Amino acid sequence: MKSLIRIEMLALAALMASMPGLRGQEEENEAKNMANDPLPTIYVEYRENEFYPERSRYNTMNEQDRFYYLKRNFEKVFAKEDWGVNFEFKLYPIDDMEDVEVLEITVLSFDSRNSIEVELRTWTKFRGKGVKEDFGVQSIRHAPSPVFTQGSIERDLNQIYTKLAKDIAKDLNLTIFSNQ
Repeated sequence: MKSLIRIEMLALAALMASMPGLRGQEEENEAKNMANDPLPTIYVEYRENEFYPERSRYNTMNEQDRFYYLKRNFEKVFAKEDWGVNFEFKLYPIDDMEDVEVLEITVLSFDSRNSIEVELRTWTKFRGKGVKEDFGVQSIRHAPSPVFTQGSIERDLNQIYTKLAKDIAKDLNLTIFSNQ
């Protein structure tokens, strides 16, 4: 009886020892399949035209900081879509490469129209592989937190860029990804 239990335990141990090898083979096969059939990439090019430091609390940050908020919130919104593409976010300019798809987002202004509202105005275009779409100027209005702190600025930027990302995702669904 003891020898039967030992044999079963040895068999179980041998089986468990072989599992990481099998899992590793599965991961290698998945990596090979992904390398053979990579998802296409759409580059998101972000640029700012001009800021008005005297008119907006969001100008205390630099372009790199605002780009970070845009990227983070766009990634969250775009991840919910089933487009089958990768997005790579870059600051302007993107080196012109042939056969590259680029979603251009240009910040035209980001300022306070009055004491209770800020407005982000952007111009969005898509180009690549024989396709050109001009989504025109989007205007996102937001009532910012009345308390001026770093945390309130971050919350406001997250909300503003999420609204913008949803508007642009809607435009992309109606045009570029409409036949999917």
